[in-house]
Amino acid sequence: MGQWTIGKQVVTSFLATAAITLGLGLVGYYGTVKSNEAIYEIGRVRLPSVQSLLVISKSAESIQVAQRTLLNADAEVPVSTRSIEREFDHYF
Repeated sequence: MGQWTIGKQVVTSFLATAAITLGLGLVGYYGTVKSNEAIYEIGRVRLPSVQSLLVISKSAESIQVAQRTLLNADAEVPVSTRSIEREFDHYF
């Protein structure tokens, strides 16, 4: 094969550029599909469990505050049986 004509060089360059563009497009499409799957998993699987953990954390904090109040020996206001029952009924 001798020297390449200008026409062959232009066509070869164009085809090489088109192949590179196609490759990059396929890689981008694959990344988009994988990102969509990950976003779906985060939204449908992970977020509800995180929300449940936040509710549990808030409830545990409320119980801890109630326990500290009930166990505080230096409290100025005496804790009555009625308030203990009210706290117990509120949290359980």
